Amino acid sequence: MRRRVAEHPDPAIRHAYADFVRGTVDLGIAIGIDGLEQAYGRPRTALAEDPHPKLRAAVAQAWSVDMTAHADREPPSRDRVRVQERPVHGRA
Repeated sequence: MRRRVAEHPDPAIRHAYADFVRGTVDLGIAIGIDGLEQAYGRPRTALAEDPHPKLRAAVAQAWSVDMTAHADREPPSRDRVRVQERPVHGRA
């Protein structure tokens, strides 16, 4: 499916996911580190040094959650890094 989207003749369809991710970053909504890397076409280390402060914040949040979930098995450490849940739009 990704290949079909990547080869689509309409640029709006080819770039829809990257545009979605960039909009999500601009709104300050959390998104996974893999999505950020895919949309911006750079590794997380390069994204973490980007001049755009909202992108750096999104990378820091996504990367800390990713590192906590996969690398740190100590509950006290996970608790220090835990990201507060944000309410979903339209829900209390």
